Amino acid sequence: SDTDPLTGLANRRAVVNELDGMRTRRQKRPDARRKNSVHYPTATIVKIDLNDLGSFNNLYDETAGDLAIKHLGKVTKAHLRD
Repeated sequence: SDTDPLTGLANRRAVVNELDGMRTRRQKRPDARRKNSVHYPTATIVKIDLNDLGSFNNLYDETAGDLAIKHLGKVTKAHLRD
């Protein structure tokens, strides 16, 4: 699977596959080897580290932690574009 089951966001595998695809498409462009070619695809990678999630889970429970992660995924998706 290319998505995290909890958040529905792309996981590492999906990111690597997309970057490989971008590189392949770039290399197939007729002008790819031209010195002055400036058409490069762009990508942004976002990594979110939830500090103290273990403590949160211990204080409340894992269900609450899962809900927090799902909410973070929903908010993140709402601010991303394809």
